[in-house]
Amino acid sequence: MATYTHTIGGLDFAAPQDWMCEPFMLERTGLSIAEHQERTVANYLHLRAITPELPFIPVLQGWHLADRLPALHRPDPQLQRRRPSRNPLPAGATAVDAAPDG
Repeated sequence: MATYTHTIGGLDFAAPQDWMCEPFMLERTGLSIAEHQERTVANYLHLRAITPELPFIPVLQGWHLADRLPALHRPDPQLQRRRPSRNPLPAGATAVDAAPDG
């Protein structure tokens, strides 16, 4: 990331690796969606801590929209301190559910 940013430039944002929340992946890891989300957030915070100059954006997976809501409302002082001063997503960007709710 740093090499790309400094050599090529023009990087608006980058999404860090996240932990998949599809049922087959939860079965493989034996972890819950909440645990996958915690690991995803920890990865984001680690990347921001070691490379604060790079434009990483937070990502969050869930199988249904309701899976994301508890994580979005959970207070996290580290995320509050690191929240960018402007919206890091490009205009029109939205999260896409992996499967329909129901």
